[in-house]
Amino acid sequence: MMVIDMFHKHDFDICGTQEGMNRYLNDITGYSHIGGGRGDLGHTGERVSIVYKTNRFEVLDNGQFYYSETPDVPSLGWDALQNRLCAWGKFRDLVSGKVFYFFNSHFENNRASQERTHLESAKLLLAKIEEITGGDYPVIVTGDFNNIPGSTPILHLLNSGVLRNARDISETPPTGPSGTFNSWTNNNPSSQIDWIMVTKDIAVKAYSHLNDRYNIVEGYTCPSDHDPVLAIVEF
Repeated sequence: MMVIDMFHKHDFDICGTQEGMNRYLNDITGYSHIGGGRGDLGHTGERVSIVYKTNRFEVLDNGQFYYSETPDVPSLGWDALQNRLCAWGKFRDLVSGKVFYFFNSHFENNRASQERTHLESAKLLLAKIEEITGGDYPVIVTGDFNNIPGSTPILHLLNSGVLRNARDISETPPTGPSGTFNSWTNNNPSSQIDWIMVTKDIAVKAYSHLNDRYNIVEGYTCPSDHDPVLAIVEF
């Protein structure tokens, strides 16, 4: 209920989620979703999804790939402990008529394999963006990258000349805590591992880490162990 409340409170137009299940995603009224799961040819397990307003966007194409040497099928990549994937969609904005791509990722969180697995995943993400979009459309990238600012995979993505950190280019000062991973506590997180990145043809008007907390019987509670990242963009 808290996650659904956040969708409607902040009026998200389109959003990348990780670890969601169909039965929960289907409960978000006014929205639909695309994406894949970790197992059974992408049909089962925790999902990496793109959740979007059905009255705002039309899906023109979509798919997913796995962070591994065999990205077309659910598979373990490099030194990962679980199948990790990226969902992507080609959308038409029904208001402006403009077409864009949205990629949403969930990188491996095994610290022992982080350097190799995450760097190879970052390389694959960039390659797939070029392969799928042809470099001809605006691209929004979101995800739980399980990497902090200055880490090798994040630097590889941001130094590629393809993607820019939405926080860095926001036209208004970013708001909210410095981090995004709250670990189910009420504290403001200091570790940022969740990111929004955009191509150079997208302007970022505002950026925020949302630290909504809910007062229920047990006390103030987080909707998730990660605080959402919000960007208002224009292209």
